[in-house]
Amino acid sequence: MDIDDIDEAIKPINQKIKADSQAKQTIQTLVNRGHWIEPSVKGADSVVDGIRKLLKYNIFICSDSKNTINEFENYVWKLDKNGLPTDVPEDKNNHAIDSIRYAIEDVETPEINLEDTFIVI
Repeated sequence: MDIDDIDEAIKPINQKIKADSQAKQTIQTLVNRGHWIEPSVKGADSVVDGIRKLLKYNIFICSDSKNTINEFENYVWKLDKNGLPTDVPEDKNNHAIDSIRYAIEDVETPEINLEDTFIVI
């Protein structure tokens, strides 16, 4: 998709959109075109913190979302020299997961009742 395609695709969305903060020029162009877009917050441990936050939710993925299902089924943590999982996720197969992390990063979750809280994709 080029910038014009993105612009057209998000026109019906009349609320805040969180975007990958590395896409500074794309964000600025879309803001200049009247969209409400904010960059995601990145920093030390932001990925791990976001994954931990996601794990607090019941996540339901539509069966038509094949790529998202594939990402969740194949998401892995890097292994240490002994073959044990570390606290560092591998940076692959994570485009949809990253987008979901960005979408919920402003949602406060002090005490979540998992029986009542859902993310539906």
